[in-house]
Amino acid sequence: MGGLPSYLALRSVDFELFDQYFKAGKVPRVQPHLGEAFKEGTIWDHTAFLKLVLPHEPKLREGLRNGIKVLDIGSGAGGWSIRLAKQFPNSTFVGIDPDSNATTKGMLQVEEFDLKNVNLEVGNAELMEFSGEFDAAYLGEVLCLIASTERVLRSCFRALRSKGTLVICEGLVSKVQDARKTENQLVHAMQLDFALQGGKFFTKGELRNLLQSVGLRALRFYDVGGGLWFMLGQKP
Repeated sequence: MGGLPSYLALRSVDFELFDQYFKAGKVPRVQPHLGEAFKEGTIWDHTAFLKLVLPHEPKLREGLRNGIKVLDIGSGAGGWSIRLAKQFPNSTFVGIDPDSNATTKGMLQVEEFDLKNVNLEVGNAELMEFSGEFDAAYLGEVLCLIASTERVLRSCFRALRSKGTLVICEGLVSKVQDARKTENQLVHAMQLDFALQGGKFFTKGELRNLLQSVGLRALRFYDVGGGLWFMLGQKP
């Protein structure tokens, strides 16, 4: 189920906040167990990228082995960057996240593992000013929680070098095809939880149109189970 049971178990501890959400119509600013839930829920994301996606992306895999520069947007405590940095020591990983507590925790892990190829910084996806600096960028279950989605994608596009790859990991809902599949029903049910965070899931068609609108080409979609998908696109 792609880490969803662990994620939902931890999120349920914060569900008392629904009273505040329904009464005030505003997303609660503090959700105590959200960070821990995302950490547990995204472990499968990282495994799926390494085991199920990279084998079908030989150019990206070879680039990581030889050494490329990678931007991790919404990196949190750096779980994805740290895991990949261990496996691909020739590549460099830069993570940005608005949560200073998360980046501090992540850098303690970076120091603990003595990783010289990871740096986690406090930063906002909407305000990124990178230009042509990265060979790849990663958005791990971040896009569905951002209000200015197109602005962030355009910033990612600008941050990439020519022929650079954008990797997106998201839960997607299906409104027609396979709507009764167990994983799709679960993702539909989780929309209330994501509403509590101020976000919503995309359909595959919505995300494809969005990626094409910002200039990404050669789009590839990978279904890795549990309603989780990876989408890759190239900057011309």
